[in-house]
Amino acid sequence: MILGTAGGTGLSLLNVNPIRLLVLIAIIDGVLAAPLLVVVMIVSRSRSLMCEYVNGKVANFLGWLTVALMAGASIAMLMVGGLFT
Repeated sequence: MILGTAGGTGLSLLNVNPIRLLVLIAIIDGVLAAPLLVVVMIVSRSRSLMCEYVNGKVANFLGWLTVALMAGASIAMLMVGGLFT
């Protein structure tokens, strides 16, 4: 909490536009979502890790569909103009 307050104060003193920073963080979150979802999908289908709680066929399909959609959206965003166009 102290680190966040100090970081926010520092950014205010450096005249960083907070809305622009929020947009940048949202873009980074969106781009990182697909690789993190891949890790979740790999772990959730591993019987040695999840025992009897592994994903079923529908959950696997929907999970990989989500990965594909998130990756496609990230690639499209970066191809169309990327940051702050």
